[in-house]
Amino acid sequence: MFKVNKENCIKIGSCLAELSMRADAFSSLGPELEDKYTRACIFLYVSAICHQTETLEGILNGQPRRGWDYLMGKFIQKGTTNPSAITPRSIINIKTEDLQSIVSDVGVATQSTLSRVGERVNFLRDIGEILVNDCKSNPLRLYGNGVLSGKDGLYSRMAQFSAFGGDPIMKKATVYFMLMNKTGLWDSFKDAQELRPMPDYHKMRLFLRTGCVETENEDIDKNLKNKIHQDVSIDNELRKSTAEAYHIILEHSDKDFFELEVLLWSFARSLCYHSSLCISETGTGNFLEYVNAGNITTCPLEGVCKKELDYWHPIVDTHFH
Repeated sequence: MFKVNKENCIKIGSCLAELSMRADAFSSLGPELEDKYTRACIFLYVSAICHQTETLEGILNGQPRRGWDYLMGKFIQKGTTNPSAITPRSIINIKTEDLQSIVSDVGVATQSTLSRVGERVNFLRDIGEILVNDCKSNPLRLYGNGVLSGKDGLYSRMAQFSAFGGDPIMKKATVYFMLMNKTGLWDSFKDAQELRPMPDYHKMRLFLRTGCVETENEDIDKNLKNKIHQDVSIDNELRKSTAEAYHIILEHSDKDFFELEVLLWSFARSLCYHSSLCISETGTGNFLEYVNAGNITTCPLEGVCKKELDYWHPIVDTHFH
């Protein structure tokens, strides 16, 4: 279905090596809270329910935000003003309107733009039950001995949660590991080489457009370009190829595993989404909150990107990303 263009991955990786991450990049992903316990809970909740959030948007601290930024920001607000409402014991009993109220501009459930709310509520309730029954209500205990692989490793431990399990790539789990590690809530991982890439719809779209991943099927190619709904098997295959391409890019990017993830994610959602910096004077979104890039007027990938801008990510029903 798809193939990885190794040569272009190397070119993209070498180009990205010229960009540096901001010192506070990971603080922007998961803002500070004085209580580490509440912060760890929020990181787990948001990692679990942040999928297919293209409709989610609102105003946060006077600024328009969407997707991850808005979801995380609203949970941080709740953790600041009323942390008892989002403890694992409280989350067990969370209702649809409770989640909608958290994720809305003025705390009014009917004004929330969050989709698939019932599904997300069920994921949160499941997390609450497991944390209470198996972790003494403390998500910090999930770290165990800091080993990722194996039957007792972190990936296996995270698979017990319905929001994380089932995905062979375990994208959401790696997102959570990144937040916990890069904000100092967890130590480093003893087998960090076992970290799995986080292929979401932003990176899949970016890798198709840049030529890092190429299609081998005319029907799939047409459906991607025309934004036609596809079977989840197509999505899964593209995610595998995206993960393969990621490792090649990583080798040449002069970035650590998590730095490159954030760089690509912020690039794709800010500079190469509905509009692209290479063909229009689109804004930089919040790309500069994560990357030191100065006053961007041209795409950082100019000259190496294939500019296959007709591509879109697969339109599928999934909770994996």
